[in-house]
Amino acid sequence: MSYRYCIGRHTIAAAAHADTIAKVLTANPDILSKEMQEFMVKDIRCEINNVLNFKSCIQFDGFHQGKDWFTPLMIFSNSQEDPKSKKYFIDCRTGEIECTDISVESWEAFNSDYEDLIPWVKLSNMFDTKCWKRVFVEYNGKKENYECYPWPAKINGKYEVVYSKIGEMTGWNINPDFIVKIE
Repeated sequence: MSYRYCIGRHTIAAAAHADTIAKVLTANPDILSKEMQEFMVKDIRCEINNVLNFKSCIQFDGFHQGKDWFTPLMIFSNSQEDPKSKKYFIDCRTGEIECTDISVESWEAFNSDYEDLIPWVKLSNMFDTKCWKRVFVEYNGKKENYECYPWPAKINGKYEVVYSKIGEMTGWNINPDFIVKIE
């Protein structure tokens, strides 16, 4: 099954495909060259952005290919009093996000689909070495650090950036309460 077809589809099978790709590539790191891995990251993000751009409440201004706009968009929506009644404009040249009021029905169409994109955002971030962070944690008197990738998760009704260890796709493996610093 093509991952381009799966991105943005509202099925469990389509979302599970991202996890399958991650498991295969993590277990067999030599399958893709560094160039092909970079292409895959950009291609996945391009498809995510195409899905976002297709929705009536998201509009891109400029060339959006290869950049993760989903995470900043979801974090920005937290700052809005009523995020479901907004149309979001993303300026790809400056990284600025603005919004105007719209009817709630437009957002509801998007709201039913956006969670289907999260596994694909995770997959692209997992293989994009440029977005990796070193996360230092401390728990039960132990100090550890991991190479991690960020992704957006909805926690208590708001989006937050959480971190997973490289190679992990299910859940977030780093408890935010234990993070001491991120580099």
